[in-house]
Amino acid sequence: MNIILITEFFPESSTDITGGIESRAYNVAKELAKKHTVYVLTSYKGKKRQYKLEGINVLRVGPKYPYTQTGHLTQRMLFSAVAGLKARALVNKRQIHVVEGCSFFAYPSAFIATVFNKAKRFLTYHEVWIGSWIKNTNFLGIIGELFERKVLFLSKLTNTNIIAVSDFTKQLLVKHGIKNKNIHVIHNGVDLEEYKFKTTKYKKPTICFTGRITEHKRVIDLIKAVKLIKQPIQCKIVGLGPAKAELEKQAPKNVEFLGFLDEHKDVLKVMKKSHIFCSPSVVEGFGITLLEAIACQTPFVCSDIPPYKEVSKDKGGLFFKPKNPQDLALKLSQLFKDKKLYNKCTKEQKEIIKHYNWKNISYQVEKLYSK
Repeated sequence: MNIILITEFFPESSTDITGGIESRAYNVAKELAKKHTVYVLTSYKGKKRQYKLEGINVLRVGPKYPYTQTGHLTQRMLFSAVAGLKARALVNKRQIHVVEGCSFFAYPSAFIATVFNKAKRFLTYHEVWIGSWIKNTNFLGIIGELFERKVLFLSKLTNTNIIAVSDFTKQLLVKHGIKNKNIHVIHNGVDLEEYKFKTTKYKKPTICFTGRITEHKRVIDLIKAVKLIKQPIQCKIVGLGPAKAELEKQAPKNVEFLGFLDEHKDVLKVMKKSHIFCSPSVVEGFGITLLEAIACQTPFVCSDIPPYKEVSKDKGGLFFKPKNPQDLALKLSQLFKDKKLYNKCTKEQKEIIKHYNWKNISYQVEKLYSK
């Protein structure tokens, strides 16, 4: 098959991955490229416009702009249009069989590329934010709200096949009018080979958080919980984001902000060396950092939200009431003190992670494309 994946952000190397959407696009593309011709259309970072990575034909189009979740709206919309037109040209020139929009601003591109031709169209849906855009971003979220409603309306109108990364996301899509038969649940995964290195735990009991530091990730709740825990512990926060500067002002001395780590393996080292992984996030479509913690066999304490319950199969750690630092502190202390519980969580994680291999997940995607 000849396949086009359109994703707003895509790594320049296997060590340059900044989020769950990038991780999925990269790993699925890498596996598919072993047997098929794969083109990835993504945004321009200011270096090469066209090159090969792991057998993938990477084409960077549109204006230059940095990784962002809320800014550079004009550039992002322009990328969406340019990517759609470039993909359409490729469909006509290279006999493309499948076009998939892998991220929010890539969805319109997939529609532009496939209108009035025989290429199959897929959208991979990570999160449904209808009704929550302004709360999760800012007042400009109204644009995202209208944009997403239009995407789902077009998907419903054209019977577009949607790949949902979780049953939770599927339920929300059904709620907003997408037919059940057009939604296919294929989870995210991990490359298990990446996790086979050995390391030792930090000497002092350590909690870690990894991910984008945004308001809805609720890192503030972790900082407040750390202040409430009486025993000597430390907390390491990996990642960048708009909320970082303000959180650094509020954090006690035993909370260390490590920023963005260039090598993904360095992120995994922090996870493996830590005793507990924590994600207080209240908005997730899947939760790939939780999955990475499970692969590291680091027990977790996470907010009690459906995606985290689904990913972990309700095992491998503890859940606390969202936006409740007191309950978070209680659960963290419990896991630190109860060695029997801690060891039980570690054993459960060994079984959970077997279900999340990128090779198996990419095979499911390939099978769906072939139908």
